[in-house]
Amino acid sequence: GYYYGTMFYFATQDAGYFGPQPRKEGSINHLTYSVFGYGPTTDHPNCSKGADGGPGVSCAVDFPWEYGKNYTQIMERTAQNDDGSNRWTGTLIDDATGETVVTIGEYWTPKNYSLLSSGGLTFNELY
Repeated sequence: GYYYGTMFYFATQDAGYFGPQPRKEGSINHLTYSVFGYGPTTDHPNCSKGADGGPGVSCAVDFPWEYGKNYTQIMERTAQNDDGSNRWTGTLIDDATGETVVTIGEYWTPKNYSLLSSGGLTFNELY
């Protein structure tokens, strides 16, 4: 199958990505949400240390989305600590209702990561 990724960058140029990995119709699909670098941390049950064999955090969840239904995968800053660190949460939204249908995961980035920079890219890869 294919992975349909969206890559984003922080002010430090550290990067992350998120996207779906659709499976054969009628089976459970896979959603990913990751960040690279030595600073990010997580305690979310859908996430673990490491990203693509290097430092970072990887989050993933299997979700039985309905084919023909529209969803949007969102990454947003959901908290900030006094030390300047930020919590980023990845969710899947049902476009018809606007409701969050699943939280993919969340992680904290240190102050030096700052906020997201402008730009990014989308890509498809065979997995």
